[in-house]
Amino acid sequence: MFSSNDTKLYKTLGVEKNSTEAEIKKAYKKMALKYHPDRNKDPDAEGKFKEIAKSYEILGDSEKRKNYDMFGLDGVNSNPFGGGGGSGGGNPFDVFSDIFGGPSFGNSRSSSKSKTKASDVIKEIEIDIRDIYLESQLKMAMVTNIKCSKCDGLGCIDPNDVVVCKKCDGSGMFVKVQQFGPGMISQTTQMCNECRGKGKTINPANYCNDCGGTKKLRKKIALNLNLKKSHSTGDRIIYEHMADYNPDADVQGNLIVIIKEKPDPNFIRMGDNLIYVKTISLIDALCGMELSIKHFDGRELYCKTSEVIQPNSVMKISGEGMTNSGNMFIKINVIFPTTLSEERKLYIKKLINQPNEVNDDNNDDNNDVDKAKENKYFKFLDTISEIETENVESAIANSKSHTHKETHEDYPDDDGPPQCATQ
Repeated sequence: MFSSNDTKLYKTLGVEKNSTEAEIKKAYKKMALKYHPDRNKDPDAEGKFKEIAKSYEILGDSEKRKNYDMFGLDGVNSNPFGGGGGSGGGNPFDVFSDIFGGPSFGNSRSSSKSKTKASDVIKEIEIDIRDIYLESQLKMAMVTNIKCSKCDGLGCIDPNDVVVCKKCDGSGMFVKVQQFGPGMISQTTQMCNECRGKGKTINPANYCNDCGGTKKLRKKIALNLNLKKSHSTGDRIIYEHMADYNPDADVQGNLIVIIKEKPDPNFIRMGDNLIYVKTISLIDALCGMELSIKHFDGRELYCKTSEVIQPNSVMKISGEGMTNSGNMFIKINVIFPTTLSEERKLYIKKLINQPNEVNDDNNDDNNDVDKAKENKYFKFLDTISEIETENVESAIANSKSHTHKETHEDYPDDDGPPQCATQ
């Protein structure tokens, strides 16, 4: 039988011409790992790796190996990768992509340098509208993972205690090779369970005493939350790189705080406007009323009307909303008596049909009342448009349908929502 003297491919893999398939496979695996460009920084490593890839493509296939043994490289069509033209066709790195878990060796070098970012942490926090109006500075306390300060996130005090994993030789992965037919093999990459894919290990005896080798600590931290009048429900305040510390990430995640306005007992917010709901008696509705409203900043807004007030009326005080451009709307609910005697009905009818009478006998009493009101901020009630009335009614209806009270169950983790206190 004719036999070629070409043994270059065998020498590339470091095996003899009479080596078995298992020996060739073992040699290929060893050489591929040794000269892989991501692990071997020698300038000639990539060229050497390509030679190994070409050699095993032929010697790992029983039919191609037979042709090579008889006729040399000419017996395998001069292009072992099936591409058009010479040996440059195809990408030899693709043949071994499943060993290292990447799409191809040609791309693995760039992908291995890409930075990994830790996950962001999102927290929702309830804020009083009063604090938003006053632009308060809140102190937010929460429990989170931080980098261990004693070992600086190393897991041990002495950097020399961090050693290359012996099982995977620092790759974080190992190759499992299976043969399922003559000349047919399956190669899969699995994470090293010794170092858990990190490529390095620390002897438990050398662990940091504070973090126990985890490189992180659970700690309560305080953050300042500076509120603006423009803040409202749904606004996101981002604290960069303040999420739970992840020692395996190159870039730490962000802490994202989502504002949720806590329902106020006196006011309903409508954008930059405020709505104040007031319930009055029938007498006030018929005879006029005096109304005093305490604003978020402590000022007492005083207004008075002598006109008959219709049920469900809406009034407006300009410039007294969340901002100077916002308004305060007053929604009036009138309480009617449930029953009236015939005598009272007759009396009311007579009063309504009588002309208004002005009585100046109580001027001295009125002067005393006016002196008591000197420190109040007197306000005029302005006219309101139909659209403004509709918006107020809609905002009131929405506030009644969204009265969800937040509980600890809204936060599945043990720490619950961040806790805030006014500073």
